[in-house]
Amino acid sequence: MLTGNELYVVVKLSTGEQVMGVLQLEDDNYIQLYSPMVLRTVPIFNEGREHITANPYCQFTEDVEFNFHKKDVLFIKPLARPMIPHYIRIVKEHEERPMVREERPKPQLDRKSTRLNSSHGYISYA
Repeated sequence: MLTGNELYVVVKLSTGEQVMGVLQLEDDNYIQLYSPMVLRTVPIFNEGREHITANPYCQFTEDVEFNFHKKDVLFIKPLARPMIPHYIRIVKEHEERPMVREERPKPQLDRKSTRLNSSHGYISYA
């Protein structure tokens, strides 16, 4: 559970991705982030601005800790303080949202079958 007192960072990866998360561990070769969120900017051309989205680094696992090799990291910077409450909210939303949608009940099929009666040239319903 995030308290707001963790070390929140933004990491720029050599792939071009920007990731925000909580820096948990760091050694000479690796960093470990808790709940990394990939940041993406989407231009809104008609308004002349950008919209920023954040999604889990990997949406297909329940793991929340990820290790990144430092050779793949261009920089690690503290996350801007105004962004921390947004990060906490985003993490909480993704923790509460089910990863897989529940299957919707299938509608009952109409069991009427049709057949073409070729000798009479019409369709009959069974």
